[in-house]
Amino acid sequence: MLYRALVDENNAFEAFGVQHWVVMVGIVVLSVALPMIGLQLSLEYRLLLARVMACCMSLSIVVWTAMRWNSRTLDTITDLPLDICNMMALVLPLVMWTPNLTTHEIYYFLALGGTFQAIITPDSPNAFPHISFLKYWIVHGGLVVFVIYMTVVFQLYPRWWGIVNTYLAVLAYVPFVGLLNWLLGANYIYTHRKPPGPTALDYLGPWPLYLLGALGLGGILFVIVYIPILIFVP
Repeated sequence: MLYRALVDENNAFEAFGVQHWVVMVGIVVLSVALPMIGLQLSLEYRLLLARVMACCMSLSIVVWTAMRWNSRTLDTITDLPLDICNMMALVLPLVMWTPNLTTHEIYYFLALGGTFQAIITPDSPNAFPHISFLKYWIVHGGLVVFVIYMTVVFQLYPRWWGIVNTYLAVLAYVPFVGLLNWLLGANYIYTHRKPPGPTALDYLGPWPLYLLGALGLGGILFVIVYIPILIFVP
């Protein structure tokens, strides 16, 4: 019965309903509590906690994909971990096993600048305890908590040119996904068309202009999330 609850579509998630508010409050609480806890730990245990968080996010992608495969519902057009947040979570243990400022900067700007809309207006039709609900919030909420933890506990303060590095990473990744979309007939990260629901992309013009608009909007968000560093870091 538990397995069926994990995999059977329930389409019961309600934006700004009880579950949504609980998750958002939980993200805020963890974003404050875990750095405070980490600052009280030895370096060894600080690193252990970071690695546990990274592995949990990556495993959520692996487990979700395996369960979709096992239930014969895995669709290569929509279910591969090619969206930026999913890919970031999947490779996180590999790229941040040892804290690295350059990599952290990319995660900082993409997670805080790009994940906010995914948290406020989630694309997650299934409610708890569906595996898609669990994976969605472990990834999106986890990335936010992780980058705040790493910034505070390991003093990995992003530099302004980290915005440039983030742009370069995105510009390298988008053509790769665009090619896969062309081969699969898919639309990961919306390189071929806008999503069906109302999003900010609707105000950025037709294809391919909205892709350029998204890059411009991303730059504005990156600057906004850099402001706390300018204010609080000497």
